[in-house]
Amino acid sequence: MLRKIIISIILYAFTIQAQSADEINKKFTDAVRDFQQKKWTEALSTFSNLADSQPVHSKTTLSILFEAKTNLELGNYSQAEKRLIKLVNDFPTSIYSDEALLTLSKIFYLRQQYLESYEKLCQIIIGSSDSAYIYNARKISERLAFEYLNSDQLKTLHDTTKVTLSRPNILLMLGKLLLHRKNVQAAKEYFRNLINLYPQSYEAYSANELINNIAISTTSNANAALIGVLLPLAKNLPSYGTASEILEGIKYCLSEFNKEHYDKIGLLIRDTELKTDKLVEIETEFAELNNLKCIVGPMYSAEVKDVLKIFSSTNLPIISPTATEDYLTNISENFFQANPSFIYRGRLMAQYVYFVENKRRIAIVNAIDGYSPILSSSFSQEFERLGGRIYQRESYKSGKINFKDLIAKLTSVFNQIDGLYFPLADRTDIPAILSLLSQINLDIPVYGDQDWMNLLGFESTPFLNNQLIFCSDYFIDFNDQEYQNFSKNFFSVTKKDVNRNVLYGYDVMKYLLNILRNSFSGSEAIIQKMKNGYLSFGIHNNLCFDSNRINLYLNIIRFTNGKFELIDKYRLNN
Repeated sequence: MLRKIIISIILYAFTIQAQSADEINKKFTDAVRDFQQKKWTEALSTFSNLADSQPVHSKTTLSILFEAKTNLELGNYSQAEKRLIKLVNDFPTSIYSDEALLTLSKIFYLRQQYLESYEKLCQIIIGSSDSAYIYNARKISERLAFEYLNSDQLKTLHDTTKVTLSRPNILLMLGKLLLHRKNVQAAKEYFRNLINLYPQSYEAYSANELINNIAISTTSNANAALIGVLLPLAKNLPSYGTASEILEGIKYCLSEFNKEHYDKIGLLIRDTELKTDKLVEIETEFAELNNLKCIVGPMYSAEVKDVLKIFSSTNLPIISPTATEDYLTNISENFFQANPSFIYRGRLMAQYVYFVENKRRIAIVNAIDGYSPILSSSFSQEFERLGGRIYQRESYKSGKINFKDLIAKLTSVFNQIDGLYFPLADRTDIPAILSLLSQINLDIPVYGDQDWMNLLGFESTPFLNNQLIFCSDYFIDFNDQEYQNFSKNFFSVTKKDVNRNVLYGYDVMKYLLNILRNSFSGSEAIIQKMKNGYLSFGIHNNLCFDSNRINLYLNIIRFTNGKFELIDKYRLNN
């Protein structure tokens, strides 16, 4: 009997608790609505009650934050400050700590306590794990320092702060402030001090870039070599994320280079905004620079065409890290394509199948959409040129695969072929293609393009184990020790993770810097050295050009035991 009573009490307690949670959520939602409608008094009353109610519940910290923000709207700065300090101190691991510190900074700013406002922003910079908050805090703190602080205040803060982790940021800001006020020599001293004291910090990375930029802009270094960068960096563009990641790779590579070399190289980064009139403006600027050695960019094939037209009078080498369209190099003798074109991809795969896989009889299945027909055509032409034979060519429309017809045609030649080339057009076709391959009892290798990397459901496709091989313009071996060291160092400096876009930028810049080290005599010498087959071992892919000026390398990848593995970085033989 006692046991039944205890169980009943427990069940009742859970019911009350659930009801309380529902009530709390409703009150909070109502208060947020009042806040949005600027009903400050009503919102403040509800948020205060929720913030102080015990025990602590799911809306406690958020209620404290909103209570403070409501007090801020009402001009109750002291009360808002008190509540925000409670949130930061009592709930240090709260996901709302960054917003609380940002709001505290705003309160101090409104009180004209600018140094205290700056300190709160420093707390976000050194303590947050949210890149967006860190970015905003850096930007706001810079504007704050330039407008309202002086170097003596920052020096005192640096010397007296108990938060030692904030010192690199304060040193960087000191240098920036002095640079902003045209005290270049003093700024450089602070930057160098920062680099010496905190060499692995983000701030040291930024200081090194600023020193390089100072060197570019001063008369004594007017002849320093420059590399132009053309990327669509406007934040309102869909391309911004990819472009900014490519730029991070470029900047990091140059920073590494300049640390090791006496003769520095600088960057001229220009946002193309994906506008031709902007390209005209940039071309006019670049034409006046005798020390500009080469240009990295653009990203997209369409913009490459615009750039090559507008920059037609220049003799500078222009290298795109990502454009893949065919025949771009026909437009200009100065253009280099770091990402192989579709024709090159088909040809390279044909050579690999013929020479390395030793296959002579192939069937081809391709979509009639996208770049699949280009891959199919270039593969078949190259394979037959080498002496191989294409036994069957079949096609399908993406999204509308005729299983019955394809199965019948492929089955009829299975005894005569020793491989199947299957370039994809759309990743959404993969489930249907897997079904097709399973129904024909596949027991021969399948060769393809990098869209196969989007393959899902590996566990249910054992027939592809050690049978699927394809080429790709990138491959990251996360278990490789060299990559792990690079990734760790990159993150320690930039506070960002490495991805394929970062590596596109990094590897192209690494290639160019190796070329430039011995080719400062002029653009013609640089172009000639690039066309002479200099090989740069990259992380995502190797880079090497001949007179056709298209990268000759691609990664060859095999699907083995549910994973992708790199089996070769293969060079196309022209």
